[in-house]
Amino acid sequence: MDTNILKPKQPTQKRGQIRVKAIRDKAFELLEKQEIDQISISEIAQAAQVGVGTFYHYYPSKEALLLDLRAIILEETANSLANGFESPVQNKDAFLELFNQLLTQWLATLVKYQSLERAVWGYAFKSPGFAEALSVQETALRGITQQILQAHKQILRPASLDTVATTVVMWVDGTISRILRSEELAKDHRWLVAELTRMLGHYLFPDENTP
Repeated sequence: MDTNILKPKQPTQKRGQIRVKAIRDKAFELLEKQEIDQISISEIAQAAQVGVGTFYHYYPSKEALLLDLRAIILEETANSLANGFESPVQNKDAFLELFNQLLTQWLATLVKYQSLERAVWGYAFKSPGFAEALSVQETALRGITQQILQAHKQILRPASLDTVATTVVMWVDGTISRILRSEELAKDHRWLVAELTRMLGHYLFPDENTP
């Protein structure tokens, strides 16, 4: 896949920004109800009240739109993590409780737009270029995670923070994938969030009996 068709054009003028926001908003609305393969570009353009040519002016492909929408979700997630851990917590229990709350919020957003998430991973499986673009998107999220770990390193198990941050994001991605494959888990995944939080507790923190 030509990587150029994966890059949305960022509007520089207010009129363009309004149009792009309308495209994004309506695409999110449609994705709450339908799978991406059931949604045509003309349908998105009509819902956003823009021409198909305008859509292609900003998004050279449907894949570019998907990456843009997921980037918005990842940015919101990164901001929530940064704000949630703005002031370092003092112990393991407080850290894990806050992580549990933020993970629950993130998963609620992804379940709401689960057709977007399924489409993203489907395209990533079929296209190395798309998969690479997806990985680049998650770099910022890994960076925020590493900053959080750095701020709490005095209470964490000694380890390479870059490796730990990558592992944490991978575990969360795996949890998301599992939830999206199960209608039952999509409706109620509290126990899975609790299990991931428990695993992270063992991975991130020294054993209770360690001096």
